[in-house]
This record gives sequence, structure tokens and C-alpha cells, in this order.
Amino acid sequence: MPRSSTWGARSGTALLAALAVLLSTAPTVSATGESGNPAPDVVPSLREWSGGEGAMKLGQGSRIVIDSHDEKALTSEAQTLSGDVAEVTGLTMPVAVAPRPKDGDVFLSLQDADPALGSQGYALKVGDAAAIRGNGDIGVFHGTQTLLQILKTTSGHRSLPRGEARDWPQQQERGYLLDAGRRYYSPDFIVQTIREMSYLRLNTLQLHLSDHNAFRLVSERHPWLAAPQAYTRADIRRFEAAARKYHVTIIPEIEMPSHASAILKGRPDLAFKCPELGGTVDVTNPEARKFTASLIEEFAPLFSGPEFHIATDEYARQAEQERCPELVRYAKEHGFASTPDVFVDYINEMNKLVRAQGKHTVIWNWWDVDQNPTIHPDKNIKVEAWTTAAESGADHSAQKYLDMGYEVVASPSDLLYVTPGFPLLPDAKSLYEEWEPMEHPRLAGYQISVWSDNAISRPDSYFDAHLRRPREVLADRTWGRPPTRHGGGLLRPRRRHRHATRHPRLHAARPAVGQDVWHQPGLGQLVQHLRQGLRRRCGHQLPVRGTERRLHRHRPRCRARLHHFDGPVLPRSQ
Repeated sequence: MPRSSTWGARSGTALLAALAVLLSTAPTVSATGESGNPAPDVVPSLREWSGGEGAMKLGQGSRIVIDSHDEKALTSEAQTLSGDVAEVTGLTMPVAVAPRPKDGDVFLSLQDADPALGSQGYALKVGDAAAIRGNGDIGVFHGTQTLLQILKTTSGHRSLPRGEARDWPQQQERGYLLDAGRRYYSPDFIVQTIREMSYLRLNTLQLHLSDHNAFRLVSERHPWLAAPQAYTRADIRRFEAAARKYHVTIIPEIEMPSHASAILKGRPDLAFKCPELGGTVDVTNPEARKFTASLIEEFAPLFSGPEFHIATDEYARQAEQERCPELVRYAKEHGFASTPDVFVDYINEMNKLVRAQGKHTVIWNWWDVDQNPTIHPDKNIKVEAWTTAAESGADHSAQKYLDMGYEVVASPSDLLYVTPGFPLLPDAKSLYEEWEPMEHPRLAGYQISVWSDNAISRPDSYFDAHLRRPREVLADRTWGRPPTRHGGGLLRPRRRHRHATRHPRLHAARPAVGQDVWHQPGLGQLVQHLRQGLRRRCGHQLPVRGTERRLHRHRPRCRARLHHFDGPVLPRSQ
């Protein structure tokens, strides 16, 4: 499904090295405005900080100590932290169990945590020892990632500024979608993505696993279905193991009934016969419904997360539907008041099957975009809101679906789409300084959508280079701290610092960036190339269904941004 953003382009350098660069050079202030050590510059920013004086030093005798009450619950977090600290500091910090720490230790505990921090929040206190407390293992894990970032950005990587922090997220779901349907991403890259997400306290990865050009899951029921490059059961187990370790939830997405050319190539009998619904599984055909049901039954159990995404996006609008004889006939024979009702009925039938697998169904908001159904998807379905307006001008923002009573996760196409193949990308500076994430009891959170349109032959590093800066901004803004003047260093130019060594473990699986990403002869020519391309795309339609409508709708803003578009920050070759 082609989805895009209409903002300018910026990309960043390597995540951990970048943090060390900016954070060591940017001016900082205490989150509470108190005297003492300034708040550590971490991404996302700390919600509360009270600075002390001086620093705690890690040394050869330092340990990672699990509270003796919490050995079973926190052993995995302690072992993970021990390995990561060794990579950052060069110190071997053994894991021990004790009721209290000694000087120089890092103490992990579920005792005496503040209930107000919730399940993902934590408290960090650095004195003679460092203590991380949370209401559960997720909160403690988030605290360990903050500790790693602080170590990474201090001279020598072995000291922690004394002080106390309380930190918790504003949005419960923070993450992004990776379009592995159009383009195959290596399993190493996906595992690395999970690790880097958790470092920024992002916790949701939606894997878009099918589209017109490929179905990316190896099927035992339908051996003909998978593309030559597809994910095996072993790959899925590896993704799941990484997700459990780093507290990231994977949401698998299989496109149905539209964006289904890869399915219909092997089963043309399941397709609509009318040209208006090309590439769409015929929802009036019982055999077609049975086939998509079999995909849910086979693949939903392979993922441990609580949600399964069935897409149901970008099938033909109502005007086109009404020119499809078999769809019109089916609606009339089955007592539906409109052709869009047939698709809503299909959504609700698939929802029952997903729920039978113990999962929560997720769909994109599409059933009422330039359509007038008289029935609606079940209210126990979660809606991923990506459209901002229809051709008719009707509102289709996240707020609309919240008002209708749905649980919503928002990925607005005009803000959070990363589609480097066009290139149509977020403006990270504007996103950081101007965007105010909404709060609502039924708004689960926000995610970036990384689409592979027009770039399927690019290396993994190409997408990662474009994603890094928006990913950091999303992490910071959805965690909840108000933006600061300089973004806590987040938006400053990224320069190599003498202490900015790379994290071997976190980058072990990363393809190098540099020449793989940019093939333009020089920065000036590249800026001019992108400026011309952006102007052309703002002024004319793109030959991709859906994208041209969004560009037309946002043309005034798109033109305004041309005035100050200055091109991307080039990643340095490694």
C-alpha cells in the first residue's frame, strides 16, 4: 500500500556514536531547574531529574546486583545489562544477588517502586551505587537503557553523574512499521532493528509481511505462496527471541483483501473478475474467504504478541465498487445496503477468526474513506489511522475514530511516513519543535511507517540512514518531555567526537552506510537534485494510487517547505 509523507528530508549518523557526539557538546539544564549535575542528555529525555554533586565511578570491583526478592524476575535484565556494559566500558561486571548493593554497584529492584510510574516507568538514583527500580521487568529494562546511554556519553564511559530521575512514557505504544512485503529485509537487520528500538525505549515493531509483489512468510499449508526471499519458522523464532529479550512487541501484518497480487498469482480463481477491483481477493467468494482465514489460522499462532494486523486497506472506493457487477449482485442478494458493507462484513468475519486465535485484530482506517457503509467494523477492533482526509474533504484523522469509540494507534501519513524511494520523508526538526502528540484514553500511541516503495533494490542501510533521525525524534516526543530549544542536542549537526567510539554489539549486524546510501557526486548537486524532485512531486501527481491524492491535498504546505528545504545531512562513510 503506497503511503507517503510530504515533509523535507534529513538523515543521521550512527545511533550510539551520534548520542556521544551531540550529548557531550550540547548545553544541558536540569529537568527540574535545580542546581547540581545537569540532566543527562539521553534519548528520549528524562521526565524528571534532580542533580547531585560529582559522579559515581564504575571499577573492577563493580557488580550488577539483583535485589534478592527479585532474582527470578530480573535475571534476564541483569545478564543483558552485564553484556552491554562490557561492550561500552570494557569492564566485566558479574551478576550477583543481594539485599542491597555495595559502593560502585548497579542495583536492580522491583521493591519500593512508585506505582505512579506505571509498568514502563522507572526510578534511577545514582549515589555511591546506582539503583534502578521499577514496577516490573519492563520498567527496570528501560532504566538500564538510560544507564547505558549515560555511560556512552561520558568521558571514559565509566562514570555516572550523581542525581535522581523519575521517568515514564506519555504514550504506551511507540515504534514503527517496516515494509518487508515490498522489500525483503535480512533477518540480521530485523534483529538489529529490535535492539536499536529498545535502546530508544521504542516498544512496537509492525512487520508488513505481504503486498502486491511478494508474500514473505513460508507457508506449510500453501507451499507455493512464499516469495524466494521469505521468512522461515526459524527466522520468526529468532525475531521473537530478540523481541522478548528487549521488550519489543511484534505485530505481524498480512494484507487482505487488497494488495494481494502475490496471492492471486498462484490462485487467480480467488480474484474479483471486474477490473475495478484488480489485485483484490474476491470477498464475495466463499473459497476466497476460506483461504484468507487459513492464513490467519496458520500465522497468528507463530507470533507471541497480542495483536494480528489484517490491513483491509486501499481496496477500491465506493464509486469503483459500484461498477463491479459481482460485488453489486452479492450486496443485493445478501441484503447489504451498500457495496462498502460487503467489505465491512468481511472485516468482521476475519475479526472473529483472529479473536479465536486469542489475538486482537488491527486494521487500517479505510472502510469509510470516500465510502458510505451502513455498518461498521466491530468496536473490539483496533484502528491504525493513517489517512488525514479523503478526496471529499472529510476528516479521517485519528480523532475521528477515537470519537467513534475505537482504540487507535496513529501513523499520520503527513507526519510519520518514511518513504525514501520517492523521496518523501519527515522533517525531523519541524516534527520535534512543532508536533504535539495527542493524548486520549483510547489512543494507544504513535508509530512511524517505513515504506519500501520505489527502493526495493536498495540495501538495508539505505532505509536505516533515513530512519535514524525521525526515529529518535519520535522516541523523544512520544515519551513525553516537552521539546527544548536545541532538542537536547538531538537536532544539532552530528560530528565525530574523540570519545564517540562505536558500540560493537549493537552494530555488529549493521551494513555500512556511506557510498551504499548516497551516489550523488556532491552535496550541492544532491541538494539541488532533491529540491527539484520535491518541487516536481509537489506540483504533479505521482503514478501511485493514493500517493498523488495526498500530495495534491498537501500541496500548499509542500510548496511552502520548498522555501527552506536544505537537503539531508549526509551520513559519513564508516
